Amino acid sequence: MLFGKIALTALLGVTGALGLTVKQPHVAFTSSKRSPLALSPITNNYKKLTKPMSIDNANETLELNFSINSDETPQQAVLLLGSISEGLETHFEPIIKTKEGVSTYKFTIPIDQLPEPLLLLAVESRDLLTASLILASEGAVSDNLFVELFDLSLVFDVDRRLSKSPRLEAMPEIKHIFRGASKTVPAWVAQSTSLIIIACFFLLLVAWVALGVFSSVSLSCNTKSLYLLAFIGSVCGMEYVFIRYYLGASIFETLEHAFYASLGGILSGAKLLISLTK
Repeated sequence: MLFGKIALTALLGVTGALGLTVKQPHVAFTSSKRSPLALSPITNNYKKLTKPMSIDNANETLELNFSINSDETPQQAVLLLGSISEGLETHFEPIIKTKEGVSTYKFTIPIDQLPEPLLLLAVESRDLLTASLILASEGAVSDNLFVELFDLSLVFDVDRRLSKSPRLEAMPEIKHIFRGASKTVPAWVAQSTSLIIIACFFLLLVAWVALGVFSSVSLSCNTKSLYLLAFIGSVCGMEYVFIRYYLGASIFETLEHAFYASLGGILSGAKLLISLTK
């Protein structure tokens, strides 16, 4: 019986010597006056701390420090922190410094910068956040470590609203409201304005006739009629173009038609004025 216990103890010692060993692990509290918490050497047989670490300050920052022989430095070193029951976690990368054959690792955990879903679980639901360490290298399975180090209990309140973690589910329906047509003046305003302009135009013609503007000139009937009708037609065309614009025609169509109407009005008006002065 005694021989069996001795053999088992020796076997466990050899197994621990062959695996990766993390030396001098400890947790420091950089934002408070709490003393650092020493951990036992981390091996594959490491046992998580039975008592959770209580954090009563949202501005607290934790630092996990340890050292490894440089010839045993793993290719991957990650610290996970999250809720195992809910399947939520975040990860932290270390700062590594090598000196005299020893590599020191430092993981920094700012509590106030944790993802909101983790803070929601830890602060409002009072779930424990478990810190797990991964040290692994390709092709060295026996030296790989994946152990749970300690639990964190957050016993402070957060003065902002925390959101839950998004899940794979149907998103809210997207409702897009297209921009309506550009606002124009009411139709009755455009029509009233057009009628007033047309009435003023015909009153102007009547005034010209009454004043004898057309009878006082001595032009041949064909030339006078041609210039006069062309000018009046151009003015009427311009009025028609703007009436259509007020009733909803596009600005590009209005500019095109107004160009042709104004061009005819300028040419015929100039000819008519020249003819009247002779």
